[in-house]
Amino acid sequence: MGWVKRNMALVVFLISTAIILTIFFSIFRLQNNSTLYLKDIKGDRKALSDIKIIGYLQDKYHAQRFDIEGGELSHEFIYYDSLGDIKFLPVKYANGAEDDKYRYWYNYRYEIAPDANIRREYTENKIQMQCVDGKKDAIEKITMTYADKIDLYMDVRYDWLDIKPKKKMPDPNYLYFKTGVQLEREYMDFVFEEKKTYYPEGGLAAEDENFQNAADIYRSTGSGMVVLNGSQYFTVLTQINPYSHQRYTGENGIFKAEQYDNWWGDKKEKGKVRKIASIPMDENDIQVLGLHGVEDKLVVVMLVDGVLTLRAFEPQTGKMLDEISVPQLDISKQPIRYDEYVDGDIIHLNIITNNNPVDELQVVSIQVGDRLTLKSYVDGIKFENQMFERVPAISWVDDKLVVAGILKDIDEQMESEYLYPKRFMIFVFDGMENSSALIYQGEIITDADEDNNRYRGDLREKDQYGYNYYESRNLDFVVIKEGGFK
Repeated sequence: MGWVKRNMALVVFLISTAIILTIFFSIFRLQNNSTLYLKDIKGDRKALSDIKIIGYLQDKYHAQRFDIEGGELSHEFIYYDSLGDIKFLPVKYANGAEDDKYRYWYNYRYEIAPDANIRREYTENKIQMQCVDGKKDAIEKITMTYADKIDLYMDVRYDWLDIKPKKKMPDPNYLYFKTGVQLEREYMDFVFEEKKTYYPEGGLAAEDENFQNAADIYRSTGSGMVVLNGSQYFTVLTQINPYSHQRYTGENGIFKAEQYDNWWGDKKEKGKVRKIASIPMDENDIQVLGLHGVEDKLVVVMLVDGVLTLRAFEPQTGKMLDEISVPQLDISKQPIRYDEYVDGDIIHLNIITNNNPVDELQVVSIQVGDRLTLKSYVDGIKFENQMFERVPAISWVDDKLVVAGILKDIDEQMESEYLYPKRFMIFVFDGMENSSALIYQGEIITDADEDNNRYRGDLREKDQYGYNYYESRNLDFVVIKEGGFK
């Protein structure tokens, strides 16, 4: 014991060295023992000969970067020093966008339309108010207004992309404008509440009229905003639930931000926008699903009489360049949602119909220029006892459509779908000339699913588990491009 005390520094050094060596050899063992290879499931691997796929199988501690080039998979072990080292693709905003300096976001606001049918109900209540000299009675008067038609406004703001402590928000940074779109219902069940409180010593407090059932309005999951060449453009998403008794009317369009304003002041509408293109809602059964930028063009994704349709616009003048419909896709199970992938002058849409779980793949690829050209479509390839978790990447390479998908094996014995075994798939489809046929399917085989065994054990034994995405290896930052050899 005396020797230990006299040589404490040496003991600490030896223990620290042992810990470091243990960690090093654990990492070295992971580097060499991880399972990672490409398995052919369907077709000839020669379909990958001119394709390069890069991805990261990673958790918060380390990653295996893999490269598939010319059909051959190689991989490299990477150790992460911090969470900031994790590789992710750029963020896709549900209701906003960003440029290299700012992030923007929007919301819809609702007001009773001037030509709406309305009825009002009035109530008056005595309430207790805490005053300096004790509680006193006050009078609360509430007006409930029921309407069958409402006007849609857009509320747009922006802030610094890089938010630092005590950094003031950019000023001015606010837009509020009437869109010209209205939402109608069969009955007067849009509900607005106005409340006024009359104080016992005189005076009153009036609250703004509050829309009570905004949560009942179906919100499309697409994006109603895009930043293109330094300008911000907006539209109103108007997809409806087919089982609801409502419809959008009026005139939608594409709006360009021209001048921001302060949020305070007496003016109702703030800032200045210019409607560069009109989309009448009454001509056909039109539902706007999203707005995107593809190179120097604006693209609106919509349903027209139940058919997936895209329109391209020139962003400066608002001139409509072309329209294309894709009746080949079966999207009868509505409402639908989609994820977009902009790949040069091609936009890919991964269509997700109202299926739960999502067990089929529907992709359409449109080339955008002065004309819109259908490059490929994949209509409803179904998977037995499997479901899609997500599609990390889609790309067009040498007249082939390449899709990277993460599927899960459906295990009905397991209560949580987060713990279903995952499969990392690569699909290659031929071009339109060959009916977009599936010509290759491969699976990246890994042992990453073993990371979830501890959660499955907790679920069996404790009927609960604390899942942490970053504690398990997942496939992220997948990039597909031309490469390999021909």
